[in-house]
Amino acid sequence: MVGCVFSSGRRVGVLAVWLVLAAGPIAYGQVDDRVATAQAFLGCLTEGKFDEATAYYDETMARVLPAEKLRGTWESVINQAGAVTSIGRPRMTQAGGMDAVVIPVTFAKKQLSLRIVLDSEGKVSGFWLDPAEAPAQAKAFKPAGYDNAEAYMEMDVEFGEAPWTVKGKLTRPRTRSIVPAVVLVHGSGPHDEDETIGPNKPFRDLAAG
Repeated sequence: MVGCVFSSGRRVGVLAVWLVLAAGPIAYGQVDDRVATAQAFLGCLTEGKFDEATAYYDETMARVLPAEKLRGTWESVINQAGAVTSIGRPRMTQAGGMDAVVIPVTFAKKQLSLRIVLDSEGKVSGFWLDPAEAPAQAKAFKPAGYDNAEAYMEMDVEFGEAPWTVKGKLTRPRTRSIVPAVVLVHGSGPHDEDETIGPNKPFRDLAAG
């Protein structure tokens, strides 16, 4: 296993590597490894270590996007979006039966989200850049002073049965030990999962704490 340091708009069409592969449900014990793989892969890209980046590939990716092609692709992104200035908190998600890690990336000219798809063995099977997920209200939000993004991870969850299905985010510390759990469900009218009120997100603050 190789390692690269992970330092903490519009779709960039040139970086759209999407390979549809079968993937099973992800177990909680695998989340740490998958997020770490995605962070290391992005770290390799930002450091220009493209040979090291391809070590995280599955067989298909290794065939269709070798190191030199990956270099050209990433350099095209930098030419369009500018240099990477900061990297946000990763989160786990699923779409179309595929597991993915989404990492917000701020470039000099725009903000984008890098979505890295992982196969059943935790190898990179595809990735692409999307417009940043930045609702208007979220721009004014500032995380609490105790919010240490490196201390925990998030993944999308869904439970219950129709028509009472509840969707949300599971926030858990970066530890494999057993920890207490609290389910927070919004009320008193329409709210999002963070109970957003203006620039405040009390549920997110509680989860981070």
